[in-house]
Amino acid sequence: MTKTRSSLAIAAVAVATFFIAHFSGTTFPPGLHTAEANEAPPAAAAGDLTPMMKLESLVVNLNDEEETHYLKCALELQVGTAKEAEALTARVGIIRNELILLYSSLTFPDTRGEKAKLELLKNTVVRLNHALGNDSIKKAYFTDFVVQ
Repeated sequence: MTKTRSSLAIAAVAVATFFIAHFSGTTFPPGLHTAEANEAPPAAAAGDLTPMMKLESLVVNLNDEEETHYLKCALELQVGTAKEAEALTARVGIIRNELILLYSSLTFPDTRGEKAKLELLKNTVVRLNHALGNDSIKKAYFTDFVVQ
């Protein structure tokens, strides 16, 4: 085989490997993501599903004095019952206001890394439940999170 042919063969194998990995859901190179990250959450029994409330994206300025940074995020809130989800829908203005106040008090370092995001999710649940005067929000999940 000539040098050109062997280069083309190597390129073809690389492209084929990429497409196979991409469309089969595996990662390349192997181990790029941990197995834990690729696992789906355990399936809940039909009666165990709790309602989720999807919130529109928020964009806030971060509280940095030297540089301007923005946070764009979207959340889903897990609640206990469908009735609680309905009640929260009627109070979405209060929820968004509390999120804007909480997130705009953050600095750029407050948003970096998994530990910071998990802490922010915990603080989100505590803050929203306090503002709403109950414990209807069980968990919060980021569905989008971009800092620039």
